[in-house]
Amino acid sequence: MGHYKKGILGGFSGKVGTVVGSSWKGIEYIRSRPAFKKSRTFSQPQLEQQAKFSLAGKLVRSMSDLLNITFKDATGMTGVNSAMRYNISNAVEGTYPGYTISFPNVSVSRGALPLAEGAGAENATASMPGYINFIWNNNSGAGRAKASDRAVLVAYCESLQTAIYSTNSGTRSTGTASLQVSLFSGKTVHTYLCFISDDGKVASDSVYTGVLLIP
Repeated sequence: MGHYKKGILGGFSGKVGTVVGSSWKGIEYIRSRPAFKKSRTFSQPQLEQQAKFSLAGKLVRSMSDLLNITFKDATGMTGVNSAMRYNISNAVEGTYPGYTISFPNVSVSRGALPLAEGAGAENATASMPGYINFIWNNNSGAGRAKASDRAVLVAYCESLQTAIYSTNSGTRSTGTASLQVSLFSGKTVHTYLCFISDDGKVASDSVYTGVLLIP
């Protein structure tokens, strides 16, 4: 935007061609007229993909830091982007515009480590309110499974669009670990279990361990 002193034409206000004239505190200004953008029309496939992306994005954003560890991609894609791609393809179901998430089909981890066998989750006893107990079988020594592999515990609350997770609550050899989820009291959560190697370089596929109502 440029300003000018009064010349033979003097100051002006309003629109003239592609410029607009105005004044502020006695100083005349001219500026270009703003460009008007035409509203964009999206195709039906684009609208459907946007809806899927928005739905899966709520889940992925709630645990983005975790997914960058547990969802490594051999192509060099970030864990978050890889998780988005996988879950849009495998966990979003239904027809536009009524898409929903199939939580048993959600994956919070993908990798070459052996997954958790005999995995489950339940609310802890009354002596530990606000905790979820996870259990699994110790399959150390099966393939690449090591006793030192760290258990990753995840609880996702859809109504709050929030995840609570832990990457250091137990190991493959312990067979059990607990996750504090008092934030979700009175809410329904979906739970998942996976393993990462002790150096954090390799993960297992995650296992859906069920839905719980947190007391």
